[in-house]
Amino acid sequence: MKEGCFTTDDNKATCMPCRMQVIKLSFVSNILSVLFKWSIGFMSGSQALMADALHSLSDTVSFGINYYSAKNPQKSGTAISVTGTTAFVTALTLLAGLWLCANNLSVLIIGKATRPGLMSIIVSIVACILNGYLYNVSRCVDAQLSDIHTFICKIQNRTNFISSGISFVGVVLADLGLLYFDPLAAVVIGSLMIGSAIEMFNALSARDAEFSTIIKQRTKYVISVAAVFIVVFFAYNTATVINYKHVVLIPSEGKTPDSQVDALLGRARYFIIYNEKDNTIVYVPNKDMNFKGDVSHNLVSIVQDNGVDVVLAEVIGQEMFTDLKALHVQMYYIEQPGMVRDAYMDFSQQNLALALGANVDRGFGRNARWLQPW
Repeated sequence: MKEGCFTTDDNKATCMPCRMQVIKLSFVSNILSVLFKWSIGFMSGSQALMADALHSLSDTVSFGINYYSAKNPQKSGTAISVTGTTAFVTALTLLAGLWLCANNLSVLIIGKATRPGLMSIIVSIVACILNGYLYNVSRCVDAQLSDIHTFICKIQNRTNFISSGISFVGVVLADLGLLYFDPLAAVVIGSLMIGSAIEMFNALSARDAEFSTIIKQRTKYVISVAAVFIVVFFAYNTATVINYKHVVLIPSEGKTPDSQVDALLGRARYFIIYNEKDNTIVYVPNKDMNFKGDVSHNLVSIVQDNGVDVVLAEVIGQEMFTDLKALHVQMYYIEQPGMVRDAYMDFSQQNLALALGANVDRGFGRNARWLQPW
């Protein structure tokens, strides 16, 4: 029995069931990978993990088509239909790679990388282990059978394994403070997808004499048109984000940027608001500073009235986090006590961690005589 194989024999007859199992297992595992990697990547802001998820998504379509074609060869018609399907899958991989490179190059240019967090690291580790196993099995099967379906499965599992490894490295380094390694890893994953697509195109040309000039020309035409749209998207996205201005709210103990950041959010003495759109700084007194009830509604009103889209704070309670999240407000944690202007500078330089959830169950009142949880 070869290590990593499902069967105990090495001849082609016993490899045929293994052939279908590895394609099917790759298809199912990619569906689950997309769900987990994209959801965790989206919540954590990890570009590398979302890139790995997009890579898995393109492979999910690929594995599905490949599995159906391998299971029902009689329904594929001529060899040219099988080859045409493979060409479509390859083109999809190439376009996804181009989009990833364009999108994450814009992230690198505008400097909006964030720390991914522990959950992103765990998901990356699991993906590496799973994809490594699938690649080992598909490589074994392709070595015995060497048909177009097992070849495609092997190539995709190999790129999945490498992609997960790159994602893991990027996520870990970004979580250690080297933030730009996260989108950089996403660019590398996109480049990897482009390379694997080119390899599959070359393999099709070499293996299938009926991979006609017409199919090549049509595929190149579609890719060229899509590439133009991706370049336009890249330019537009970069220009939009570079020119985007935030309105940032910071709880303060005083009325000026030189004041200390207030440890409380809902019951802060004042709110300092940096409006990057018109380059103004204003302070808003907090009428609910000593209120004994729920104060989240007052802060929500201030956020809406002033067009705030970013809140910086040391502590955010669960109710406050939920209410601000519903307004699509980005929240960042101030890790070290200090002056308001220093907190704002840390945000401007991407040195603050994005708040993925509340860091306390509920906030507490300012007056120690009635520490009521809200």
